[in-house]
Amino acid sequence: MAYVAPHIRPLFDAIPSHLREEILALGTRIETRAELLGCLERVRRPHRN
Repeated sequence: MAYVAPHIRPLFDAIPSHLREEILALGTRIETRAELLGCLERVRRPHRN
């Protein structure tokens, strides 16, 4: 289950909803700005196999 720390929530809420949904789908625990940015990069990059 995904978790976004309360102090990071305003930054998370500023992200477009389709990207927020993809980040939440990762099921990651986000407690820092760096973790949020890392998740954002993961969902913005095309998946390569």
